[in-house]
Amino acid sequence: MTIQEQQPELAEAANLFLLSLEASRSNEASLTISSFVRWCGAKRKPSSLAPAEVARFSQQFPPTDTELTQKMETLRKFLIYINKRKWTATSLAGHIKPRKAKSAKCRSGNGRPAQDPVYLTPEGYAALKEELVTLKARKPDIIKAIQLAAADKDFKENSPLAAAKEELGHVEGRINDLEETFKLAKVAEQYDSNRLQIGIGNRVTLRDNSSGDIHCYTIVTTREASPLKGKISDSSPLGRALIGRAAGEIVEISAPAGKICYKIETVGDSSG
Repeated sequence: MTIQEQQPELAEAANLFLLSLEASRSNEASLTISSFVRWCGAKRKPSSLAPAEVARFSQQFPPTDTELTQKMETLRKFLIYINKRKWTATSLAGHIKPRKAKSAKCRSGNGRPAQDPVYLTPEGYAALKEELVTLKARKPDIIKAIQLAAADKDFKENSPLAAAKEELGHVEGRINDLEETFKLAKVAEQYDSNRLQIGIGNRVTLRDNSSGDIHCYTIVTTREASPLKGKISDSSPLGRALIGRAAGEIVEISAPAGKICYKIETVGDSSG
């Protein structure tokens, strides 16, 4: 029996990987890994995966995806896992190459590179505003915790001090990021209940033509994309295919395993 014959199919390898994780981590990782398996082809053997496929999959995600680092780390761990099980000849983890943000070519009046607007749905804008208020309210408490921990004087073994400083760094970094976002923010047009075509803010129900599985997604702007929460960017492959389409139509997504066809079952607003 050859190594190829002893290998599980990619879908089974993914299930074994997810079972090896803690329950909470498995739930977070499942959508990323399932998306990778579906994109490559569930019945393929891990040894048939090519570095170029890994690179292309990792470049699907927009650079502004707030969960990009988490998704790439999940994919990296899965590729390391199947290599350690000797289901691939070499590790493919090094071929993960997320898409980089485009550098601005135009310059503003002050000589600095002009930055593209950050489009947000009304709900996304409100959520980020709420997050900013919460973070600013937390900051004084963290500073107080640092002051109390610093009073210990034993800095070499002062874990509370190090933890508080690290937390302050994360909070200040996020506050700066949010404030920069609001400088560029533009609120996307709200959902029109009379609109027939899919746009930002729509919740879309899709039926997989091959399996009959039902998938529900909300179309959002790039900044708000979170596939783990069922929110896909209008600039993602599926998002681009859905924009401007209507209920009853068929959309196709190209993947190494072939074309994936969906029927658009329903179109509604994000609260529907």
